[in-house]
Amino acid sequence: MMEVKKVLIVEDNFEIIKVLKKRLEDNDFSVDVAEGGYAVLGFLKEENGPDVVILDIMIPERNGMELICSIKNKWANTKIFIFSAHDEYKRKMHLYKEYVCAFFSKVDGIENLIEAIKDELAKQTG
Repeated sequence: MMEVKKVLIVEDNFEIIKVLKKRLEDNDFSVDVAEGGYAVLGFLKEENGPDVVILDIMIPERNGMELICSIKNKWANTKIFIFSAHDEYKRKMHLYKEYVCAFFSKVDGIENLIEAIKDELAKQTG
């Protein structure tokens, strides 16, 4: 039996949270949600971080780009996936390539994101 992987969704759109959380749980992930930058800072107080953070760029209280370094400084082994409606940030991803596994536009769909997460986590264990 594989250990349950923890995912932190950083997103402020309730509809996306609902669908993403359900799809992840259907794929046997344990899911927490932070709806803004301050909530992420609260999670960062925990010693053991999630296996994966799904990070929206445009969230209340903090820009997702600002949070990338904070997350990696605290939880070095956590995998970060950007899930954003703002494609213009994709061009800046090379600046964060050592921190971010992949960038997904929300129009790419949740299934592609979940498959990429499963592939990345399988690399760790296999």
